[in-house]
Order: sequence, then structure tokens, then C-alpha cells
Amino acid sequence: MEKVQLLSKPDGNILQLLTDPRMITLAVGSVAGAVLEKSLFSMNRAAFGYAINTPAGVQYFASYEEYNAKKPANPKFGTNRQLARVGIVVGCVAGIEYIPEKTGGLMQYTLAGIAAVTLAHAIQEIFPSLK
Repeated sequence: MEKVQLLSKPDGNILQLLTDPRMITLAVGSVAGAVLEKSLFSMNRAAFGYAINTPAGVQYFASYEEYNAKKPANPKFGTNRQLARVGIVVGCVAGIEYIPEKTGGLMQYTLAGIAAVTLAHAIQEIFPSLK
């Protein structure tokens, strides 16, 4: 079975590379991934809490009042965020595999951008020195 090349490969010209539809959709997917994460975590504070930068690192609280009252942080919120990120990455990878390349080739790049940003945030959460 012969693989079909839908989009031509850039020849190394930087302008051609930056205007390549695959690069543009990958960038759009990256922005969409960041917006998706932010809106998901902001709309569901009961499940994800508030992430607050403290001298000890990022800690999660149910509200700012708990942080100001010096109550202990709740690690459940951080775990919920990581599980949501894993779900987004798995969903994007499944979408990439499910969408046929002939009809949705550029959508695959959008999903790859979403997955890349989400995976990067998950890794930064595990290794805070990468921020």
C-alpha cells in the first residue's frame, strides 16, 4: 500500500515553512490547548481548585480564603488536574488515529498541537524546574 503525500514538504525556505498549513494548524492547536486547559480549570473550581504559587512551589486550595487562613493545601486538586491533562492527551491521540488523513489531515495537526501543549504542562507540573 502506497502512502499518499497530501501536502508538499517545505524546501527549507523559512517563509514557506512558517506559512505551511501544517505549521499554522499546529500553532492554532497549541493556542487552543492552552485556552482549553485554562477554561476547563477555571470553570470547574470544585474539582480543580485554585493553583497558587508559594515559596514551596505550586499548591492547590479550594479557595483563596483557605490560602489566606493558612489552611493546608489539598493535593487532590493537583491530581485532578493531571488526570484531566492525561485525558486530553489520550483524547487527542485517539482523534489523530481515528480521523482519516485524506479527509482531516490538518485536523490531525490541530489535535497534535493541543496534545503537545497539554503534555508540556503535565511534565512541567511533575518537574517544576522545567518552568
